Amino acid sequence: LQALTLLNDPFVLEQAGHFAARALSQPGDTPARIRWLYATALNRPATDAEATRAAAFVTQQAAAHNGDEKKAWQDLAHAVFNLKEFVYLK
Repeated sequence: LQALTLLNDPFVLEQAGHFAARALSQPGDTPARIRWLYATALNRPATDAEATRAAAFVTQQAAAHNGDEKKAWQDLAHAVFNLKEFVYLK
């Protein structure tokens, strides 16, 4: 039930949009913003592989959303919200 809520709940999508706006307001380029997003959400830096995949994902999603960069970043934030490491404490 929790996984479905994180995937479909309008509140979660709205929060992903707010988090994306915060990421986009950070200084620097896409890799710097990805590092900020991971550090803020997961309390650890993104690995090189994660940063590379996230940058490719943002580019792909921006194209899918007709160039809407904010929507692409919202999709990335939403994906990070659904990581097990975001949901569960060790």
